[in-house]
Amino acid sequence: MHLKYYIVKIHILVALFSYLSSALDLLLLLLLMMMMMMMMMMMTVLMMMVVMMMVLMMMMMMMMTVLMMMMMMMMMMLMMVLMMMMMMMTVVVMMMMMMMMMMMTVLMMMVLMVTMMMMMMMMTVLMMMMMMCAQCAPPLVVASNINERTLKKEGVCAASLPTTMGIIAGFLVQNVLKYNQTLVFVVIILIVHRVPVLFFV
Repeated sequence: MHLKYYIVKIHILVALFSYLSSALDLLLLLLLMMMMMMMMMMMTVLMMMVVMMMVLMMMMMMMMTVLMMMMMMMMMMLMMVLMMMMMMMTVVVMMMMMMMMMMMTVLMMMVLMVTMMMMMMMMTVLMMMMMMCAQCAPPLVVASNINERTLKKEGVCAASLPTTMGIIAGFLVQNVLKYNQTLVFVVIILIVHRVPVLFFV
């Protein structure tokens, strides 16, 4: 009887241990499952963070690309504006230079025309004086009623007076054409015409 009692007790204890072991196994399985779920959740969170970082990086790259494009467009616009301004300034400067050249040409032509007109007027006045002065203001020899034969010296050719007058007139004309000394020409002509004795006798 005692052996049966002990055997039953042993069977009961074995059954209890088996139940306890199975319960412990279940707990361990639950713990493992919970740990796996937590690991999966952590991995999911990490993956989401990585995805978010990648999205942020892509957005930053897009923003940088847009900024670069805007800067390039602004630079191109500035370059175009500068080129247009340079072209406009060049055209304006060229037009101003052309206008100045035209004005200078017109002024030079006006000065030349005025000079030519003055020279023509002077020559006309001189010609009129040379044509009329013998009547209104005769030479000193004629006005003094001196006999022109007395002006001739011994050993001097009678034709020396008109020859010398012609030579001096040529010199005067040459000086007028070379140096434009019209006033000097008029004064000398008047002096030579009024006082021929001083030069030619």
